[in-house]
Amino acid sequence: MEGLIEPPSNPLDINIDKVAKSYSDFLKIPILSAASFTQDTADLLNVHTEWTYDDVISKEKSSFVQNHSIVKSSVLANTLVIASSMPVPYDVKLTCFSNAGSKKAVLTTFADATNKKTEENENRELLRIYDNEMLLKTVDLKKLDKHKEIYTLKSQWGSTMAWSQDGTKLAYMAEKKTPKVEPFLEPKGFTHVTCDQIDDSRKGEEFAFRQSWGEQLTESHESVVVIFDLYTEEFKVIELPDKLFPSDLQWVNNSSIVGTGYVHCEWRLGLIYCTNRESRIFQIGIDGNNFRYLSNPGKSAFSPRVNPKSEFLIWQEREVRGPHDKSREIMGLKIEDQLEAPRILYPTNPQTLIPVYQNFPFQCWSLDGSKYFVVTPNDVESIMLEFNISTDYRLTRDPLVIRNIDGIHSIGKDYILASRSSAIESPSLLLISIENQKIVPLTKSVRVISRPVNRLIIPGPVSPASFYYGPTGDDVKRNTIPLMVMPHGGPHSVFLDSYIPEIALFLSLGYGVLRLNYIGSTGGTTDTTERLCGKIGVADVQYCQAIVATLLCDEPNLNPTQVVANGGSHGGFLSAHLSSSFPDIYKAVALRNPVTDLLSCVSVSDITDWSYVEMGIKNLPNNTYVPIVKTLEDAKKYMECSPIQYVEAVKGATLLLLGSDDIRVPMSQGMAYYRALLAAGKIAEVRLYKDCHPLQKVPSRFDSTLHTVLWFAKYLKK
Repeated sequence: MEGLIEPPSNPLDINIDKVAKSYSDFLKIPILSAASFTQDTADLLNVHTEWTYDDVISKEKSSFVQNHSIVKSSVLANTLVIASSMPVPYDVKLTCFSNAGSKKAVLTTFADATNKKTEENENRELLRIYDNEMLLKTVDLKKLDKHKEIYTLKSQWGSTMAWSQDGTKLAYMAEKKTPKVEPFLEPKGFTHVTCDQIDDSRKGEEFAFRQSWGEQLTESHESVVVIFDLYTEEFKVIELPDKLFPSDLQWVNNSSIVGTGYVHCEWRLGLIYCTNRESRIFQIGIDGNNFRYLSNPGKSAFSPRVNPKSEFLIWQEREVRGPHDKSREIMGLKIEDQLEAPRILYPTNPQTLIPVYQNFPFQCWSLDGSKYFVVTPNDVESIMLEFNISTDYRLTRDPLVIRNIDGIHSIGKDYILASRSSAIESPSLLLISIENQKIVPLTKSVRVISRPVNRLIIPGPVSPASFYYGPTGDDVKRNTIPLMVMPHGGPHSVFLDSYIPEIALFLSLGYGVLRLNYIGSTGGTTDTTERLCGKIGVADVQYCQAIVATLLCDEPNLNPTQVVANGGSHGGFLSAHLSSSFPDIYKAVALRNPVTDLLSCVSVSDITDWSYVEMGIKNLPNNTYVPIVKTLEDAKKYMECSPIQYVEAVKGATLLLLGSDDIRVPMSQGMAYYRALLAAGKIAEVRLYKDCHPLQKVPSRFDSTLHTVLWFAKYLKK
């Protein structure tokens, strides 16, 4: 891999220009974002793939497409015959293939002849329809003026665009068009306006507050379902009753839509990373009639998936209150049976089986409808579960497990398109046989670290295992490897052994990297997420340090005097606590948008309920969005669990990496901690980015990581 730096003789003696070049190369390793079968015959498989990467030079996330043709008989004979096209740059917002693969809908952003955005074409979307690569139609959606922008964030909204089974209609999710507003002061001067005229003309409404879904979803206010008929060229805009917010759309036959509808409430709590928002599965005809709910009220129901014959529907479900994420039940229902109640197909926390913690892929059913699939974290890796069902849609056996699968992208007649990676291996595209689970790589995985590395799994007594990668070999001496400790955020999420450019960078620099899972993490063989509630700042901190101590004892090459911590969000909260609770161990910490003051966080975060739940506050009010600590006793508990209370004990140097647009953990949290550190005479520095919670814009990601490298090298030398 060009540009990969050779490990320095001393990990702390670095050339920042070489490090920047190396990190840029790690960021350019493409991640598979989508893959589809465009042809699946007896003899041939045609596969369309889309890959994304971070381009440091252009300062943007970039994409390319690559197509593959595979001779089916060669897969069976273990002599793979595959023809692959050259990668082609691909600047689109969304692509959607029909079931047969012949039709394709492509959403792009309009640009003028010079490829520059102007005031006229800003937010101007073009919808293009292709049939076997021949352009059928182009629609200027801004000129059509039926709705605002189409939703494209599939990681949050699921299937935002879907073809009908016969390929004649396209359903998609868009932001509702709002009436035009005007200021009180017209450009020509003052105009006399009565109260009645204000209501009619919406004068003076341009600054009216509109609720959104919070962090990273600030432009998501009201969604609608749009049905585009290719032959009549009619666009039907459907608003759901009860102010329901539709998402994750699926077709039933060619006549109705099912989806997830988020329930209207007085105050919306943030949605991203949170599966505990009230939602229901709905069905509605494409004419806007015959609306009905399919799931029960008072639950969080999401990820609906219709079987190929449009007879049966599965979805995932959990209770509304509690941790922001946890395991889910798989529910099912015969669609046409109006009297059948939803039934549990797979429990939320099976006694002897593996819990499900992840949404269904867009296509999860085998084409014959005899089985469905889901990928879920399990200890340090993602696994694929295969559920075999009978004619009455009940499980015929325990789910079959296929290990080390990052994601499912498409399902054909005989094969599944999937992907896998690891911390030291780039992502690759796989064919998995539905019949016998045989795995055939279609693209090569590249080992991204040139030096030998050691991988250790550290079991957790009540959590998924943690894992460690570090330099090894005859040239590695005892007590020479610095250790970077990385607790994940959430706290109800999990670290998996998959490709992350930042991990590859620190490994290439000669660090050992510990990815910490702890009490409250998801992905365990038993769901223990609720065991942390009411114990944050204590149980999770002690749990993390116990794993660190075990690793330092078991891995003699690590230098116990050169330990740093690096975490974001709740991982930043834990890193700050580790810095003050064990000040003689941690020489430096890097905190990305950390929670530092729980008492103030309850009133500034977009997920107020997070503070209530994680602090174990009981007897919640009906409206858990009330942004206030209710009692002095609770206030004391909040303060005692907050890192900002313990800055006097900190000895290591603290780097704060903050996003000015973060509304999950606003920058005020990090700035307050920074000021407290300065007041206590501690070493601290802030880097501030025009970015949101994860700091994933290319310039923010690049700069914050390189400053973390420099920060650790500087203070580990002292």
